[in-house]
Amino acid sequence: PKTRPRLDKVHQYEERLPIEEMIERALSGLKMETIHTATEAEQVEEFADLL
Repeated sequence: PKTRPRLDKVHQYEERLPIEEMIERALSGLKMETIHTATEAEQVEEFADLL
């Protein structure tokens, strides 16, 4: 890596990369989940089952 890259060369090299395809491929396996906080009673029950 260069410490002082020239902006025109950076743009030239970036144009060769399929950025949109790379982003789509990276996000294709994305899974969204909602995390809910459990009440204290539910946590106690879960830990009691483990013991």
